[in-house]
Amino acid sequence: VDGRRSLLGGALTEGGNLYAWMRQLLAFATDTDLETMLRQRAPDVHGLSMLPFIGGERSPGWAVDARGTIHGLSLNTTPIDILQAGLEAIAYRIALRGRQQGNKIELALHAQEVHIKTC
Repeated sequence: VDGRRSLLGGALTEGGNLYAWMRQLLAFATDTDLETMLRQRAPDVHGLSMLPFIGGERSPGWAVDARGTIHGLSLNTTPIDILQAGLEAIAYRIALRGRQQGNKIELALHAQEVHIKTC
């Protein structure tokens, strides 16, 4: 915000963009049908790994040239496998970003505590 204060946060755009792209590309009918199918599946049952950067990366790396990948595709991979892998990748990114922010908040609080004690 200024020379003394900073604003913690980070913009993630992969979630909505990736979901809309996959839903259109893989021709899924309705969100309700997808939720029902996904609820019946175990996590990581598909064996895929995905980097969800189809439109680049915003926070925390700000790598606008980053691109998405899907690793582990086979003849047995289904559209719901790809969608689930994408949603899991998004969830992982959100968890990672939260962990990074949590650490910064912890460090900031610790720094304030040390400063208060030493003043």
